[in-house]
Amino acid sequence: MQNDNRVAAASLQQAHQLARRVGDLRTLSEVVRHLAFSDLAAGRMESARTRLEESLELCRQLDWTPGVAAALLALAECAAPAGRRDEARRRLDEARSVAEEARAEGILSWIDQAEGSI
Repeated sequence: MQNDNRVAAASLQQAHQLARRVGDLRTLSEVVRHLAFSDLAAGRMESARTRLEESLELCRQLDWTPGVAAALLALAECAAPAGRRDEARRRLDEARSVAEEARAEGILSWIDQAEGSI
């Protein structure tokens, strides 16, 4: 599925329905974020941004700080190519702060990688 966005999107839609049905908000937050990545790959920028905001809100509701950091990073990476550099920088800074607080080393490494392109 890695290189087949259509197949991945269908699987993610199914996971979305199942997570929502059973009320698994953490899984739902991850699935929604990955649906946003699928939207980005298909050029649906506004849909991607909406999904990323939803994922961020779910992570905040759960007080799941690594998820918050990952969602903020994804929003920063979505904002930058759209010309919203100030938003991208702000989101990236917040992502770093949250990831540091959570000691989320993997996410911090993703943030380090993103710094050069934002």
